Amino acid sequence: MTRRSPISRRRGLEARRARPTRRRRSTILAAAFAAGATARAATFTVTSSADSGPGTLRQAILDANATPGADTISFDLGGSGIHTLVPAASLPVVTDPITLDGWTQPGSSPNSGGPGQADDSVHLIEIDGTNSTDDRACITVGPGGTGSVIRGFVINRCPGDGILLLDSGGSNTVAGNFIGTDPTGSTPMGNAIGVTITKDSTGNTIGGMQSGAGNLIAFNVGNGVTISSTATSPGSANRVLANSIHSNGGLGIDLVGDGVTPNDQGDGDEGPNHLHVCFKCIPLAPKGGFLKPQLLMGAWEFYDYKILFTDSPLACSRHKLYG
Repeated sequence: MTRRSPISRRRGLEARRARPTRRRRSTILAAAFAAGATARAATFTVTSSADSGPGTLRQAILDANATPGADTISFDLGGSGIHTLVPAASLPVVTDPITLDGWTQPGSSPNSGGPGQADDSVHLIEIDGTNSTDDRACITVGPGGTGSVIRGFVINRCPGDGILLLDSGGSNTVAGNFIGTDPTGSTPMGNAIGVTITKDSTGNTIGGMQSGAGNLIAFNVGNGVTISSTATSPGSANRVLANSIHSNGGLGIDLVGDGVTPNDQGDGDEGPNHLHVCFKCIPLAPKGGFLKPQLLMGAWEFYDYKILFTDSPLACSRHKLYG
């Protein structure tokens, strides 16, 4: 039997004692990193309807832009009823991810019904863009703001877009807003355009299938939604889902930003939705108690589709295969 010297035994004991220390140090470092990641996300609360200064929406956007990480801007304006914010000039461009959440104002609530059901939402934060500079949007998400969320607002009277999702950003969500109306959703107070997604902003969602996600986009001077594109930046992977879009001066959804886009099949150019705006639909045929639509897909049959049935008597008639 080989005996270890006292020195060897002592070194072995010291090594065994050292191992837990290294593990504890690793645990402490991991906890420190986690704490640092949590600290980067902050909530800035709007408590003043003034244009600038502490507690204003302008200052909250500036603070969120200066704080790395996905921050939240919430609202806690005193008093009941609708709070109308009238910026004296255009608000700062969002350059860092934020959740701009109008639903946090006490008393407000999103629509509890799903797509196609009555809207019982209560909007209490209104942004009046009358004083926005030139053709600037009321709210702009720019480069660096990827992954932002804008929800629960009334946005009206902007000389530019109500909401602009600018180049080099993407994966943003616009949900539960009234864009171009008063807080009741019935009185016209249009923006120049409701929502614009520019050519390099991809993966955005306007609306959604969840309760309260759909936007009301109405009474705007131009298009309800514009998704611009070029030959090299087709404006891809943007979703416009379960919104109420009506009574706009231009198209409800303009896929390229240049007016009516006829179905575009079989050539080399590209754009949003592959420049396919309407399927040719054979009249519905009853089958086993259900209505069975028959769609002629043409060259687009190899793509995946989400098909939503909407009430739009003029968008896709037998004689006009465009929207």
